[in-house]
Amino acid sequence: MATFLGFFASLTRIVGFLIVVPLVIEFFSQHKIKKTHHLLALLFVPLGTLLYAIYNYMRWNNPLLFIQAHSQLSNGRSSTSLVFFPQTLYRYFKMLTTVSVSLWEWKIALLEVACFSFAVGGIYILRKQKVRLSYIVYTLVNLLIPASTGTFTGLPRYIIVLFPLFLVFSSIKNRVALISILVASFILQLILFLYFSRGYYVAQVPMLYCIV
Repeated sequence: MATFLGFFASLTRIVGFLIVVPLVIEFFSQHKIKKTHHLLALLFVPLGTLLYAIYNYMRWNNPLLFIQAHSQLSNGRSSTSLVFFPQTLYRYFKMLTTVSVSLWEWKIALLEVACFSFAVGGIYILRKQKVRLSYIVYTLVNLLIPASTGTFTGLPRYIIVLFPLFLVFSSIKNRVALISILVASFILQLILFLYFSRGYYVAQVPMLYCIV
């Protein structure tokens, strides 16, 4: 059942394709070397992405079009070369120190850096709490891939599906802290929704990369 659901997950997003990573780790941690022939069942998971690549080839004569198309969105994302995330961090440091804080682009850059910092901190806490290795690796890989494209654009929505990060909140026992997080999250969600409803996400974010 896990591989069946993984197949459909890999049809849609990279986080679905990468679900095979924790599945493989879990397989070896539970079965060791005794049932390695069952490992072949896990190959069913990436078949979803493979089928979509075949569709792209048949329709557009380019099996990797769904990846390369990201670089055509004018958001500074690279789909043909690897950009180490420290370079991306430096780029955002430059944005935050040179772009006027009154601009929408500065606010978005701050949000994206904050989300990256939250994810990194979350991974550290997961490690300290000795959460399953498969969860940590899955979260780390899904974070580093978008962070290695030269931009954190879209990072908030990328990490929102990384369920292991939400385990961090389970370690918070202080009721006041939990309520504060809920209130702050609600306010932030409301603000972002208002901006989204006015078209800021699709119209103004790319301008940031023209400034830098």
